[in-house]
Amino acid sequence: MPVHIDNSLFKSIEFFRFFTGIFFSVSLLFLTPTVASAETRSFAFWRGVEVIDVIKEQAQKYELVLKKLADGSETTLYSFNHFAMLADAGISSSSAQLNFGRIQASPEGFDMIIGYGVKEPADNMKLARIEKLSLQDGSRSTIKEWNLNSPAGSFNYDFEPLTVDWSNQKIYFFKTNETDKSKDSLVSLSFNGGEVNLLQEIQGSPETIQLAPKNQDVMVMGEDIFERGDIYVFDKNGHPSIVKKTKTIPDEHTFSFSASGNEILYLNAPDRGNPSLMSKSISYDSESTRFDYVNLNPGSWSPLASNGDFKDIETFYNEDSSGKIAFVAESLGEYAELVELDVNSGLTTILSTGVVQVPEKVDSYEDGWLVNFSGTPVPQSQPSSISVPNASGVYIPVPTPIIPQASSLIANAGPVSDGGHWKQSSWLGYFWEKPNSSWIFHPVLGWLHLIPNDDDSFWVYTQDLFPIPIWLWIQPIQFPYVYAKAASSSGRRVWEMDGITTTWSNKILSNNYIEWNLGSDWSSTILIDSDYGTTNLLFNASTANYLHSVGLSILYEEPSYSLGNPYDMYLWDSNDHNVTIAKAKNSDMNQLVLNERFLTASGHQAVGVHLKQTLPTGVNDLFTFLIDGSTTGFPQPVGTWMKVQLKITATSFAGGMTIEEAKSIVNKLEFIGGTPDPKGEIEQYQNLTPDSSNTQPPAASGSSNVVASVPITSDPVTSGGNEPDFVNGAWLYLDLDKGSLTHWDNQNNQWVDWSKIAKPNLIGTSSSTSVSEKYQGMEFSKAVESIMNSSKSDEEKKEDLGAYILGF
Repeated sequence: MPVHIDNSLFKSIEFFRFFTGIFFSVSLLFLTPTVASAETRSFAFWRGVEVIDVIKEQAQKYELVLKKLADGSETTLYSFNHFAMLADAGISSSSAQLNFGRIQASPEGFDMIIGYGVKEPADNMKLARIEKLSLQDGSRSTIKEWNLNSPAGSFNYDFEPLTVDWSNQKIYFFKTNETDKSKDSLVSLSFNGGEVNLLQEIQGSPETIQLAPKNQDVMVMGEDIFERGDIYVFDKNGHPSIVKKTKTIPDEHTFSFSASGNEILYLNAPDRGNPSLMSKSISYDSESTRFDYVNLNPGSWSPLASNGDFKDIETFYNEDSSGKIAFVAESLGEYAELVELDVNSGLTTILSTGVVQVPEKVDSYEDGWLVNFSGTPVPQSQPSSISVPNASGVYIPVPTPIIPQASSLIANAGPVSDGGHWKQSSWLGYFWEKPNSSWIFHPVLGWLHLIPNDDDSFWVYTQDLFPIPIWLWIQPIQFPYVYAKAASSSGRRVWEMDGITTTWSNKILSNNYIEWNLGSDWSSTILIDSDYGTTNLLFNASTANYLHSVGLSILYEEPSYSLGNPYDMYLWDSNDHNVTIAKAKNSDMNQLVLNERFLTASGHQAVGVHLKQTLPTGVNDLFTFLIDGSTTGFPQPVGTWMKVQLKITATSFAGGMTIEEAKSIVNKLEFIGGTPDPKGEIEQYQNLTPDSSNTQPPAASGSSNVVASVPITSDPVTSGGNEPDFVNGAWLYLDLDKGSLTHWDNQNNQWVDWSKIAKPNLIGTSSSTSVSEKYQGMEFSKAVESIMNSSKSDEEKKEDLGAYILGF
């Protein structure tokens, strides 16, 4: 089979090392495209500009280009700066590469979906994005982004075969197998983002994913041990159906469909033989030759490369109703060609010829796409990267986050003498720490997964403590009082579980809850809207000159309580929290300027905090705003608020920004669904009018006001009451010594016992015996250490550990 070079963008470059100058022969004139004036299609492809390293296949810039086939006019829709993208990925290595996937266009040609990423050779992906572009208004939205905050190795995706099911709003691509290159996994992703779904591992070096035009079945071609094609068929829901086999060896595993949709078309290119287009029935096992190269009427296209070999057919499209098939032909070191073949007459026509001018630019057609768009496309105005160069023009990589050991997240936790991985905390007691992980095992609470917050609190996921999976919010200074929420609730109201679709169109961000008209100077850089996780909406934008940027995060329906974050407390109580914030934020780099409670222009309670950030490049203004987005149309439970956090950064190049200027941006954010309906009012807001203020100067010293955000009583009672409302959230009291649990009963306004806790059976423990006393012995520690270090599966280890603990 012909050798396939993975990075098609630089196939052309290899030729220049040996044959520079051949391209500008008289034959180039012979290959000038000849296209009928009635042509209405366009062709989208990738272009590398300013090639900076031929051997390492790098260019200074990459462009997504749309070329009208009727007149050859081009529009650059989207551009990527190589070093800015590497900075986004947190790396500066000269060996890192940008990988671009197959372009996909909607049937009517108005929208495109693209995938691209940054990868270190022989390493994991560092950054990956799937984005949707509009050719009509130039808007762009991020369907899914994986970055430095995503687990390493979790998103080694290959977007080169990217295929879109526009009718069912699904995107298909591969997850690569880094240890066995002969197989990849077919995965899918919804237009709404969310989680990537694994469909099936495909054997035999699969390269192409296609959708059957008649029923939207998903098909992937691999190969068997004899190199014949195995075509895996899945229905539109991703369920595997059948595997069909070709009778001959397919070239490059590339295939498409006949005009009727009843046959699969693939290319057979035997060594030292004429290539032929094969047709395989989808319903039956019959197979025949649809077109043979011996019947080719070259027309304006020659199937032979300059070395006499047949050109590689890298991509070919479905047959149209007139019997024509368009395909991309390439040969090592030669320009790519988009060609159309009339199967009935054998006549070929060159639709477009790529450009190869090293080092100026190199066109890649292999991952291009024919687009049914003849209008005037609107290019992207927003930058592809969130990184900006420093004063010297150098892009500084985003720092790679360090995944801490669980014990580093737990205040006052230290090792136990001769206890292996056992740790002890003054407030949490004894726990076993899984090496290189954020998981711990607690003798009473079971297995816990810790996710830190910025205010020393953290969210803890557990499946062992209750009959259902639970998220616990824990603040050490308030423990054993914790806030619990059912993991299955996804942070949303019970009666509205469907995903929210947010759009950025005509410089307006909008969905069911908000409308934010930023204005013509702003361009979106990130838009992620998902059911998953605690933050439902993430949106970032910047001005065209990079002088200002905004970041918006919203918990649309999360009933947010005051959970100890100093900024949160401004909306919750009337105390002055400047001392707390100053202690937390003031440093050589950051300095608190002021904070201000105010009502937004539409009357929503808000607080703004202004920090000055001193960097070598200058002084930046950092603003954090918290807004209660509750409305009469989307009310919150009593004592809670809909948390909307908005951050604004003004760089030193802008000459500074005042809080009034920052508020003018905030005031453009409107909440849909009625008038403001706060459920947690405090006195500072009672006499304010929209966009008036209560400004407090910064505090440099003084005692910190600690206001409990839970209804703490000195002695929780144990009388009967209602069960905890885990769907909407409940406050719990965990007594680790006695292994008991009480919860706050909102109806009866008291702490009550809950009998359904799935707590361990603490054999031999009385009310006067603490759990920590029982589990502190070295015999226990070493026994558990031995269980956890065994070669058994995690499930077997868990069973052994449970049996040992309960029988200890």
